Amino acid sequence: MINEDKVKELFYVARYDSEEDRFQKQMSSYYGWDFIWKEVLKSFFTGTLAFTGLTVLAVFTNAKQLLADINKIDFQSTGVMLGLIYIAFMLAYIMITIIVYAVRYKTGRKKARQYMEHLKRVGKMYEREEKLKR
Repeated sequence: MINEDKVKELFYVARYDSEEDRFQKQMSSYYGWDFIWKEVLKSFFTGTLAFTGLTVLAVFTNAKQLLADINKIDFQSTGVMLGLIYIAFMLAYIMITIIVYAVRYKTGRKKARQYMEHLKRVGKMYEREEKLKR
């Protein structure tokens, strides 16, 4: 006879082992801050690339005005202002990254705990079945 509970549990285990839940399995092998700081390090590089892209886009958008005022621009104050804007941009970007990945870590750990509970239940069901066969 096919037991519906066993089928449901085994289906859940098979679904968890599929590719769509790979992120939770990868995430569960890290401690919280290790996982978050790994993502912050990646975000530092992507944020720098994004800021560079936005800066280049702003320069190209205002190229005509910049070329007209090239002799009037104070490059030292412009560099300092650009540096301050970069620092503010990166602080905001990294804070958002920390918040997002802290929440993802928390939900991933919760799903990993649920998965382990289901595995324990399946193991107990198999143990009971083996005892009944004897």
